[in-house]
Amino acid sequence: MNYLLRELRHPNPENRWRAASELAETTDERAVEALCEALADPDGRVRRHAAATLARLGDATSVGPLVEALHDPVAGVREQAALTLGQLADQRAAPALCALLCDPESWVRGRAAEALGRLGAPGMGSRLTAALEDPDRWVQGRAAEALGRLGERAAIPALLNALARPGCHSWVAEALGRLGDPHAVPALVEALEGGDPAMRMQCVRALGRVVAEGPVETEHPVEADGTELGIRALAGSLGDPDPFVRMEAARGLERIARRHRLLGLRAAVPVLRRALRPWSAEGEEARQAYLAALRAIQAATAEWDQFPLPARPPQPTPHLWPRPATTASPLLAQLPEAAITPSVECRTTGLLRYRIFHAVLGWVRRVRALVGRRVS
Repeated sequence: MNYLLRELRHPNPENRWRAASELAETTDERAVEALCEALADPDGRVRRHAAATLARLGDATSVGPLVEALHDPVAGVREQAALTLGQLADQRAAPALCALLCDPESWVRGRAAEALGRLGAPGMGSRLTAALEDPDRWVQGRAAEALGRLGERAAIPALLNALARPGCHSWVAEALGRLGDPHAVPALVEALEGGDPAMRMQCVRALGRVVAEGPVETEHPVEADGTELGIRALAGSLGDPDPFVRMEAARGLERIARRHRLLGLRAAVPVLRRALRPWSAEGEEARQAYLAALRAIQAATAEWDQFPLPARPPQPTPHLWPRPATTASPLLAQLPEAAITPSVECRTTGLLRYRIFHAVLGWVRRVRALVGRRVS
């Protein structure tokens, strides 16, 4: 410890910032005081590493020096100071962080919005809502994330306007999902149709949250609150080309089925069962999500037998011998016996029979050709 404190006053700035980083491993109370003094070091790297180490130590006595560091001439120091204040979650830093939303550097403004979302200070919603109009896309996303974290329902109209703008950040959709307003369903469905994979995944996740947290219906979904529209969008997203979007859609349907008893969930059952076939290209994590969604829908509708597993398509070649008994996917083995047809086989076994058949057929053709030559 004494060695690091001496290195923190070394004439070489590289020694000083290395010492400031290594002080994160100590529990000595003198480290916090020395790092607060290092926030006034003439070298910007030392000041930035000192602010980062204070975040790891988590001492509330460093809030005052960190607030002063928000006015540092180096943008990297201001950014790290805002990030550290957000991790300390001390509401005394809220006014200074609000002022930092007007910083000339976009990444500093974004860190200030992120820190305000972590503070949870009251009265910050209006400033963060104004940050949704920032010209930088990343700052808009950070402000939206902070509004969702704070639960600012008054910002829902501004978030819907931001979601309708081209090039909107996916965190806007995530914030709408956290707030859980049913009026956001049509806007999320519209953004789902033309967004990039990250936007589609956040829209699907938000739809699952919004519909699941909506009013519970026991018979038919209510079209007025967007329940049916959201379920149909989630069922359609099970065919999305991105595997993460498909997985989030299955998880959203499971979340809805666990809370509701909606007949509209039936639309997703055939797609989920096709994805659970042994020869599908889905990963194990996605298949687990599909299986959980199917089980939740089964418990919600209590009409599993109406949706039998589709039969396997016909083989490309006839079988030369009876089909051997094969083991189906372990996920399908967990389903009720009434939901599984007895003729499900592994794709590998079918491919092996296909190759053996064509190999034997080739030898038969060669023998016939040889015999025909000898006879002639």
